[in-house]
Amino acid sequence: MGAVMYPQIQAVDLRRDVPRLQVPVYLVEGRHELRARLDPARAWFAMLGAPAKQWVEFRGSGHVPHFEEYARFRELLLGTVLPAAGATTTG
Repeated sequence: MGAVMYPQIQAVDLRRDVPRLQVPVYLVEGRHELRARLDPARAWFAMLGAPAKQWVEFRGSGHVPHFEEYARFRELLLGTVLPAAGATTTG
């Protein structure tokens, strides 16, 4: 999948191509992410228009906080994102 998708997304610049979203945005970044990825993400997030947005930093992770801090990521989804969407969960 990566071999197919990665070349296609190289030309995408969210700062240019996605200035606004009609849904709440939760951007999760690992504190140890490479600056070459982190700086454009911060720039896009700062200018992004959205009904609500939240920057969430995971202090013990790099590029894959959803794997490196799975329990915290799961708690973010269940405790913050789902309730904000009006969803409920049983588990």
